[in-house]
Amino acid sequence: MATDTLVLGGISFDEWSTPQEIHLGGAQAMAVHKLPGGSRFIDTLGPDDDDYSWSGTFYGANAQENVRALDALRVSGVPVPLVWGGNFWTVIVSHFKACPVRYPQLWKYDITVVVAVDTMSGALGAITSGIDQLLGADMATAMSLVGL
Repeated sequence: MATDTLVLGGISFDEWSTPQEIHLGGAQAMAVHKLPGGSRFIDTLGPDDDDYSWSGTFYGANAQENVRALDALRVSGVPVPLVWGGNFWTVIVSHFKACPVRYPQLWKYDITVVVAVDTMSGALGAITSGIDQLLGADMATAMSLVGL
């Protein structure tokens, strides 16, 4: 069983319900411009986190209560904190399914969350510079390319 604490929107997962693994990460969003002669110009657009999915089992007197609370998070669509593995994200529950195995104390579940904010990266897709700074940097680059 997993020994790390997993908390989603105030719901604490115990040693039964915490998955043994959650795959993290994603891709770097980019636009690749292919130029004549085989050259490439690549615009990196920032992180594009994958949705995080995991499965587990709720067991005990509060199993059905946890299932209902997680489904309520899905229904509400409200951003909630996800804490796991020493990390913190703000996520939205996009999918949640649960199935009673031994009603009411044993439930299997599958959940998927979409990362809205990764505290290590900041708001995903946020532009940290103002339009004046971006335009000025582009103009300086263009002028240096033509030798001015």
